[in-house]
Amino acid sequence: AARADQPWVQGSDPLQNRRMCEVSSELARTLVYGEPKDPAKGFAIAKAGCDAHCGGTCYWLGRIFEDGDKAAPGVDKLLGKKPQLLMLQAYDNAIVNGIVAAYEREAELGWQPPKRYKDKTYYDFKKLDSYSYWYDIDDYRRLAYMQYKRCLAEQPTNLTCARGVNALIKDTQANSYVWRDVLKDIEGDGRIAEFQALQTQLEAQASVSPAP
Repeated sequence: AARADQPWVQGSDPLQNRRMCEVSSELARTLVYGEPKDPAKGFAIAKAGCDAHCGGTCYWLGRIFEDGDKAAPGVDKLLGKKPQLLMLQAYDNAIVNGIVAAYEREAELGWQPPKRYKDKTYYDFKKLDSYSYWYDIDDYRRLAYMQYKRCLAEQPTNLTCARGVNALIKDTQANSYVWRDVLKDIEGDGRIAEFQALQTQLEAQASVSPAP
């Protein structure tokens, strides 16, 4: 039986390492989201596999981070006061290691937090000040826009990314006094109408042929 703390990538054989990464990814997914469930073990495997830079396992670690304690015990405690940083790091690692699906998730998280972190702050007694769990800064918003574009370049029929890029653009336009420079970059890209048309097309296709 696989141990949660085993070194998933430990040799010089890249094929063997790839197989080990595939195993860790499948175990993390199955134990947390499939059957038979063992969320604590699946979470431990996800952390160990991602530490070994297994892209698929990092993707599932990011998904577990997004879902928090409802996915596996102890997730929110581990995320602590830096949930955004740790979630994006997991997806960064997945992207670097070739997992296209991570573009969608990182883009979504780059500008809008999971519900449990929305508008939430914590108090730092050492600095006698309050801080947000989620930072919505220009660089994150710009990065989210670029990742939506990459997602749609890789997966032109990805409705989530089409909806996401248009929602980001709409929100940026509505708050242009805050995101003026980001909006300038988006408008300069000249693709606003293209993304709107793409979403309209994909929505129409989805209504005719709903996903099973």
